[in-house]
Amino acid sequence: MTLGTSLMYWQGQEEQADDVAETIKALSTQFPKQGKDDAILILAHGTPHVTNAYYSVIQAKLDEAGYKNVYVYTVEGWPNLETVMPKLKKNGIKNITLMPMMMVAGDHANNDMAGKEEDSHKSILEKAGYKVDAYIHGIGENKAIRDLYVKRAEDAWNALEK
Repeated sequence: MTLGTSLMYWQGQEEQADDVAETIKALSTQFPKQGKDDAILILAHGTPHVTNAYYSVIQAKLDEAGYKNVYVYTVEGWPNLETVMPKLKKNGIKNITLMPMMMVAGDHANNDMAGKEEDSHKSILEKAGYKVDAYIHGIGENKAIRDLYVKRAEDAWNALEK
């Protein structure tokens, strides 16, 4: 029996692949073109568990790859929308695309992120003066992401053959 690694396991250390950078590159295939006034907010789930700190790694890898005004934030952890909003203001952002980083665009994407209720992220950002678009597609719809999952499965299979 063998198990494949998760989508973002290795960070390029100890001669391993940089799964985080690879995943960001795959995710970026769905990023809209950005101008200097535009930002992309990538919504992750988040957790009170210590592993929530991994979102800092994802943000650092986004920055390292040169993605300007692209921020990861969470529904149930840190960083959250309140953490990201000062960065938007500081950078003169006017237009925002909200995008879930979840396999399917379910309740969090449709309601917490892009819902019509006044406490949705879209509503909070619009009330703050931003023009907001929502990309309501799970990463399972992204071919480049699916290809990474196939690669992880092939790696697990190849480990059995050794």
